[in-house]
Amino acid sequence: MKKTLALILALVMLFSMSTGSFAQSDAPLADKVRVAISSDVVTLDPLGDNAQGKHMVMPCFAEWLCILTEVGGELQPCIAKSWEQVDDYHIRATIYDYVYDTAGNHITASDVAYSYNKCIEKGMMAACTGPYVVTEFIPGSTVKVKRSGNYWQTPELTCVYSQANVEEIEFNVVLEAAQLSMMLETGEVDIAGYLQENEVANFDGLDGYTTTSTTNCLSMVLLFNCDSSNVFANKALRQAVCYAIDNEAILQNVFGGKGSVNKSYGNDVYGDFVDKWYDEDYYDYDMEAAKAKLAEAGYEPGELHVKIMTTTESHFIRIGELVQAFLSTIGISSEIVSYESSLYNSYRFAPEEWDLRVDNKGAGDYITSVYKYSFDQDMFGGQTQNFYVDEEMQQLLETAMDEKTHTPENIDAVHQAIKESAIGYGLCSNMINYVSNDSKVKKVVYNWFQKAVIGACEFVTE
Repeated sequence: MKKTLALILALVMLFSMSTGSFAQSDAPLADKVRVAISSDVVTLDPLGDNAQGKHMVMPCFAEWLCILTEVGGELQPCIAKSWEQVDDYHIRATIYDYVYDTAGNHITASDVAYSYNKCIEKGMMAACTGPYVVTEFIPGSTVKVKRSGNYWQTPELTCVYSQANVEEIEFNVVLEAAQLSMMLETGEVDIAGYLQENEVANFDGLDGYTTTSTTNCLSMVLLFNCDSSNVFANKALRQAVCYAIDNEAILQNVFGGKGSVNKSYGNDVYGDFVDKWYDEDYYDYDMEAAKAKLAEAGYEPGELHVKIMTTTESHFIRIGELVQAFLSTIGISSEIVSYESSLYNSYRFAPEEWDLRVDNKGAGDYITSVYKYSFDQDMFGGQTQNFYVDEEMQQLLETAMDEKTHTPENIDAVHQAIKESAIGYGLCSNMINYVSNDSKVKKVVYNWFQKAVIGACEFVTE
């Protein structure tokens, strides 16, 4: 490992509270770019809804103390000028002393401390300075931002994701994949993100368009409601469901076979993924095992009816439908309830609202972080995000998260504990696809979450 795990986790999650503007450059700028995104944006509150849509637009007006240039990459300065690890529990970060927001307020260490404490309190990540200001926001529809032209940092020290290479950016929320493709074809948008494989195929080899694809660090997962009042407090029942699901069929039917089947609660893009997991059984599709586990759980076919919760995004719903079909083969009936992102993110913490939940989970650095963001009981009031309590698992996770003991053996111990308990099950990971119009876009630039940072992209300026 080239970097300190505790340092990565702390600094990438530390933010201050302002929205900012950007340093002027002598390079010619594009005037405007229109972007279609496939996830809803219901709030720009940094401490609010934590859904994908918001994180597609936030790089325009929010930046970090430090950034990663790729999944598991090296830390690069942004607002923080330098940092040092004082001991096992403390990091001293020094920010630039000339950080200002668009209202002219001086951003200081106390602002960072305030934001970090709010981040801990809310269990979410907070935002900070950035190269654009928001000029229009219609929840669920449109976000427009404009380059403000008076950024606090000097051009030579500006971090890679704080580039502002276009004057205006217009984000349009388009939840229907076919409509996303059509808007590109008709010239209504210049870039479309997160297209499904069948839509991307329409642009393969088509003059005037470029497709860029990268492996998604987010994995599609299934979470079980482990609250003591729920039927899935029964481990054997959770295991029955895992055995009943054909992950390869999900990958083929939802993502056209492009991507990979999971072998853990997280995929293999992370540097601490343990290679021996490739050869292990990870609840590989086995109907006989599923039926045996259902009987072990004490249920006969036809006895159970459960609720599967998804977002309104098409691939979430499609996965929910496939899970529903797989459950029916072992005699479990189910219904699908789908909610827009803000309601979904609220209901996921309400045990009475769901039994099974289709979700996606990832991180910017390690697979142990993926585990942490779902199962660290210190983050969710003494239980996991899905209401499970296990002090031994918590200790295994804390050991694996400690940079001194972040070893393959300890990482494997957490993986095995999550797998054996079956509180969450990794399904598959897809590819992230962007299609851009060559008359407007030269190059799409991604951040460590494989989301396009539109301001940092390269544009046609003639």
